[in-house]
Amino acid sequence: MKKISLVILALTIMFFVSCGGGGGSITVSKTSLAVNEEFKVDYEVGEDMDGAWVGVYKADADHTPEVAWNEGYDSWDWCTPTKGSVDLYAPSEAGKYEVRLYSGGSENDKELKVVEIEVK
Repeated sequence: MKKISLVILALTIMFFVSCGGGGGSITVSKTSLAVNEEFKVDYEVGEDMDGAWVGVYKADADHTPEVAWNEGYDSWDWCTPTKGSVDLYAPSEAGKYEVRLYSGGSENDKELKVVEIEVK
């Protein structure tokens, strides 16, 4: 049983390394914001993620990249270069939202990270 667990662990690690392992990070300057308040998002993405983006979405919005791209809140920006920061704006309505990082750059876009924020 121990050998099987070790094999599964090794395969999982190999999968994450080959797929970028989540491959990105974001931090926000504030998690409690006033409506329309500007805030800073620091990001880091892999070299292979040209076209990555970060945006603000309603907390209950679909997490699929294609849906997020088409139905997301309009405060977003590209993550270029691979490490940096962007200024985004809180939505104009109070509520619970998420700042999401998407990989970009291919038909296999995926959500990488999510940070919850609240707009008051």
